[in-house]
Amino acid sequence: MTQIGESVAVTQVEEPKTGGLWVTVRDKCDGSRIKGAIVSVGTKTQTTDDSGETTFSDLPAGPTQAMVNMHFKDADYLTFFSHIMPRIVRRKEARSRAWGDGDVPDGGEGRLRVEIDVYKVIDKIRFRRLHLKLKPLDYGHWWVMVGNNSYGWWPEQGHLGAKDMEEPQAPPPLGDDPPILERIQHMAALAGYSAQMARYDANNSTVGSYGQAIAKTFAGVPGILNGTEAHKKAERDPHHDDLDFEEEYSPVVNDCKTYEDLAKKIRDFAFAYEGEWSWRFEFGRNCHTFQIEMIKELAITMFKDWKA
Repeated sequence: MTQIGESVAVTQVEEPKTGGLWVTVRDKCDGSRIKGAIVSVGTKTQTTDDSGETTFSDLPAGPTQAMVNMHFKDADYLTFFSHIMPRIVRRKEARSRAWGDGDVPDGGEGRLRVEIDVYKVIDKIRFRRLHLKLKPLDYGHWWVMVGNNSYGWWPEQGHLGAKDMEEPQAPPPLGDDPPILERIQHMAALAGYSAQMARYDANNSTVGSYGQAIAKTFAGVPGILNGTEAHKKAERDPHHDDLDFEEEYSPVVNDCKTYEDLAKKIRDFAFAYEGEWSWRFEFGRNCHTFQIEMIKELAITMFKDWKA
C-alpha cells in the first residue's frame, strides 16, 4: 500500500518501430522489370506496377523477407512423355516463385530487389508436324521453322509415298480418214494416256508403288537435309509454306537461352545430321527422329502448344 508522501513509478510503453520497404522485381537473366508480380511481406500482399515496383508501409522494423509469385499465363506449357503416337503429354502452368531478404529501417524505407525465373515463348521457332496417312500412302512430315529458314530430314530421292491424282482421260477417237499429222499426234496422246493410267493404277493399287515405297521405307535409302541439295543450300524445307500442319510447338524457356542461341544450335545440328532415311515403326532415321534428336540436343523440355 502506498503511504502518503511516497512517489509512484510510471512505466512508459514504447510505440512499435515501423518503416517501409520498396520492392523491385526483375528478370533473373536480363534484369528487366516484371509487371504484375505478386509480392507478399508478412501479412501484406501487393502487385508490382509498370516499373516492376511496389512499396509497403507500416511494416515492423528489422529483418524481413519478401516472397514473389508470378504466373506467366501466355507461356503455359506442356512436356512430352512420348512424342510419337500415342502422344503423351503433361500440361503445366508457367509459375515462378522467389524470395528475397531485406531490412525495414525504423522510420525509413528499405530497398529490396528480387530476381525471378521468367518463362518466355521463343515463338520464332516452330516445330511442325503432319502425320502418316495410309490411303493414299503419305508419310506426312515433321520439320522446324526458324525465322525465315526451315529444316527437315528427307529421302534423297524425294517422297516415297503415292499421291492423289485424278483419273486420266483418254484422247477422243480419230475421225474417218484423218491426215497423217493428226494420226501421229493421236498416237502420241495415246502413249501419254497409257503412261498416266499406269501411274494412276499404281497409286490406287495395294501393291505396286505401295509395295515399292514400303520396301524402301524399311530397307532405308540415302537421306538428305530438306530433300535436295538446292533446298539444303536454301535452308528451306519443301513444306516451308505449308500451313496445313496438325501440330505446332514452340520452345518455352525459363533460363537464359535466347532465340539466337537456339537458332544457331538448330542450324548446326541440321547440317551435321547425316546417314540414311528409313522408317521402321518410329525407329530408323527419319523426319520424326530428326526433330526429336534435335530437341534433345537443344535441351528443351517445355513447349507452347499453338494448336491447344
